Amino acid sequence: MPTRGPSRGALLLQGGVGKNRPVDSAFVALAGGASAHIVVIPTASVGDAGPPGFEARLAERVKAEFGVARVSVLHTTLRASADSESFVAPLRSASGVWILGGFPPNLVGRYLGTLTERAIREVLDRGGVVAGQSAGAMIQASWLDTTDDEFTPEIRAIAGRHPGGAGFGLLTNAGIFPHFDTRGPGAAVAEIAAHPDQLAIGIDNAAALIVRGDRAEVVGQGTVSMYNGAAPGTPNVTVLRSGDTYDLVARRKR
Repeated sequence: MPTRGPSRGALLLQGGVGKNRPVDSAFVALAGGASAHIVVIPTASVGDAGPPGFEARLAERVKAEFGVARVSVLHTTLRASADSESFVAPLRSASGVWILGGFPPNLVGRYLGTLTERAIREVLDRGGVVAGQSAGAMIQASWLDTTDDEFTPEIRAIAGRHPGGAGFGLLTNAGIFPHFDTRGPGAAVAEIAAHPDQLAIGIDNAAALIVRGDRAEVVGQGTVSMYNGAAPGTPNVTVLRSGDTYDLVARRKR
């Protein structure tokens, strides 16, 4: 299977967490500018129901930071809620989705294989953007390392039943490795050694990757490292900087 992003819309994969002006600006532009409706999903960073009123406060803060017309917050601790039409209603009119960083198992356990995942895909089908920081970037790809101790047997079972793998598969045949400049290449190298057909993508804290179809472009500071296990050599790595573009199918810098 080749590595590709969505045929419509765009993915934005940020390596770190927190404010990043070039990345934030790119996200708002992809979502439609000041008239955008953004859905924020904070579940990776909130393990429980959250403090009273936190969703309303988060919506107001993100609305002010991004300067957009409307922000909705979606968060739940229950898969049954994530699989309900009432929960996903804000996604039906969203032009952008912003998935916060934190713990990937929270996203896998609550949303993988649910109506929420399908509604996120539909945002792309309408030409919108799905963005994520750290864990919120990881979940967009097809591969996640569920052997980590953070993943309970129950969450591993959810991932095992999902036909596309442990991630949403918005970016196929690939794994995302955030915080790359601080965590190093070890996990990415191990992943392509075990799955040489996949693409392992290491993203520095201040960098992000915008993906449309078979084309990826770097924004922000720092670098993005593409590890191609199918190429000769151990490992074959292409390092990209802001403004560089990469052909995901041919697996080479454009």
